[in-house]
Amino acid sequence: MVRGEYESWDAKNGIWHKTPNIFTIVGLQAVFGAAFQGDALTWHVGLCDVNPGPVLDLMDIGEPTSANGYLRQSLDQGATDWPTIGVIQNEIYVESKEFTFPATGAYSGAVTRLFLTDGTDVISVSSVLNGAPITYDAASIHRYRLYFR
Repeated sequence: MVRGEYESWDAKNGIWHKTPNIFTIVGLQAVFGAAFQGDALTWHVGLCDVNPGPVLDLMDIGEPTSANGYLRQSLDQGATDWPTIGVIQNEIYVESKEFTFPATGAYSGAVTRLFLTDGTDVISVSSVLNGAPITYDAASIHRYRLYFR
C-alpha cells in the first residue's frame, strides 16, 4: 500500500498538522515507475482549491496565480529533497525537506489543499487543510511524507 500525508507547521499552537492525501491513478503509476523502473522524478508541491477524484486535470485544480509571487516548490528525486527515511508503527516512509510558499501578496483565490505534480499530471491532493480555506504566508512550513506498507 502507498499512502502519504502533508504536514504543516502551526506556529501559533506549536504543532504539526498531518493531512492525509489522495493519490491519482497517474500518481501511483509515477511512484511505482520511480521505485521499480528507475524513472527520474521532479515533483512540485503547490496550493489549490479542488474536490479531488481518482483522475484530475492540472488545469482544473484552482491553483493561485503567480501575480503575487506564488510559486510551486520543487522536490527533486534524491537525498537532498527527500532526506529522511524512517519507520513509524511498522510503516516505512520517506519525508521531504521542509518548504514554504513565500508569496509576496494575497493569493488570487481560496487555498484549501496542497497538491503534488510532475508538472504535467496531478500526483496527489491533500485532504482539506484545517477544515476551511486558509491563508498561507512565508512563515508556514510544510513537508510531504510518503508511506510504503
